[in-house]
Amino acid sequence: MARGSLFLGVAAVLAGLAALTMLRGFQPAGTEQADGGEAPPRYQLEGVEWTRLDAQGQPLILATAAAAQYYDDRSARFETLRVQRLGEGGPWNLQSPSGRMPAGEQRIRLDKPVEMVGRMKSGENVRVDTDSLWVDLERKEIATEDRVRLSGDNRAARARGLRADWSGTRVQLLNEVEVDYVPQPRG
Repeated sequence: MARGSLFLGVAAVLAGLAALTMLRGFQPAGTEQADGGEAPPRYQLEGVEWTRLDAQGQPLILATAAAAQYYDDRSARFETLRVQRLGEGGPWNLQSPSGRMPAGEQRIRLDKPVEMVGRMKSGENVRVDTDSLWVDLERKEIATEDRVRLSGDNRAARARGLRADWSGTRVQLLNEVEVDYVPQPRG
């Protein structure tokens, strides 16, 4: 008799553990490393190229990375990141040795040093150098709060902070702005 009740007890414990596992959805216990470090990526891709499309299915952004690591919290890290604005003749080409997409956000941060080159609607060539730059996919905006150096065909500027739209119609220097401008002689 004691043997039968022991068997029933063990069977009840095993059934309880099976039910608990099913209720938890078979998810792993945790993704944090034992040493308290960052969780490892869920997967890593090499030689990544992706295109984001607009509502009409037209190419909006082309981005490439030598490597991309994606994490369980839906964040990502990129190596040798390049972002090119397509559609509507978009002017900006961005490059950075690394970048990241925070969890749950629709923007990418390019890390130091960032180079942004393009052309304004007026046709003027523009180059911007800075330590970090956000590419906001929802707002269709490029922005930083860091120091920037802007150079063009006949001007140079320094500032702390910048905002620009993707179409190149607006580049706004935000704070501590210094501009050197050389007017072109009339021909």
